[in-house]
Amino acid sequence: MTIKSDVAQKVTEIALKLPRSFPGGEEILRSLLSQFGIPETEIVERQTATHIFVLLYVRRKPAQEKILSRVRLLNLAGLDVEVKEIYPKDWQDTWKEAIRPFPLTSKFDVVPLWRKDDYKPCPGRTPLIIDTALSFGTGLHETTRFVALLIEKCEGKFSRFLDVGTGTGILSLVAYYCGACHIDMVDVNEDCVVTARQNMLRNRVPYHKIFCRDIAGFKSSIAYDMVAANLTSHDLKCCAPVLLPLCRPGGYLALSGIALEHLDDVRQYWKGYPFRCLKVLTGQSWGALLYKKAI
Repeated sequence: MTIKSDVAQKVTEIALKLPRSFPGGEEILRSLLSQFGIPETEIVERQTATHIFVLLYVRRKPAQEKILSRVRLLNLAGLDVEVKEIYPKDWQDTWKEAIRPFPLTSKFDVVPLWRKDDYKPCPGRTPLIIDTALSFGTGLHETTRFVALLIEKCEGKFSRFLDVGTGTGILSLVAYYCGACHIDMVDVNEDCVVTARQNMLRNRVPYHKIFCRDIAGFKSSIAYDMVAANLTSHDLKCCAPVLLPLCRPGGYLALSGIALEHLDDVRQYWKGYPFRCLKVLTGQSWGALLYKKAI
């Protein structure tokens, strides 16, 4: 009984390692895992000066074998794959230990829930208390930070805000402190929806609704002053017809999750829609775009 229980408690860690020099490597892996329906709650991304790591945690053997088979079929040069069994608590504790309070933007600090007693408030800075262990959207990733910066840029210019792919809800928190009084959130993953709801409550930030839904099938009875979509390059193009009516004329649209090598392609695609590009942010591997919809 004890042996079976221990095995049941273990999860398989699949570590995918690519050189930073590999073009679009992180997005390729992220897109592949998305096709499998792997929730962001089971994925951890890390970077070093030389490599990108995508760590995936699965609980079922058939799923593990299917993922490994598809990854190997990609035949990516320089890709290393490591597989090992660990206990869920081991990776959760390691993840938590690695994340400490840090600045998200010039105005906001991300404070992990388990570190809030260690945080010393600074004048002029707003702490965002986040449970980062259960969902994508810690603020550490370039894509999340870029959207936060774009929301800041539009501070005071929007009231109704839609957070697409909300993850932890961190961007909705930023939007609230930048003037949003009507906040809706949508994510395809139930764990993310639960986590976002809890993070909004623990920060005492009001919101309207959180939807557990694929953005491809999302509709709203209202148009928003600002829409933030942190997805993949592919999804940002596929979902353009859905995002278009969600943003009111004269409203703002922030797009992120774009690998640098796909940035021009995404910009060219969105030229076919009534939006004017106001801002382009680029980092080491990722880019983000801020648009204003034509009146």
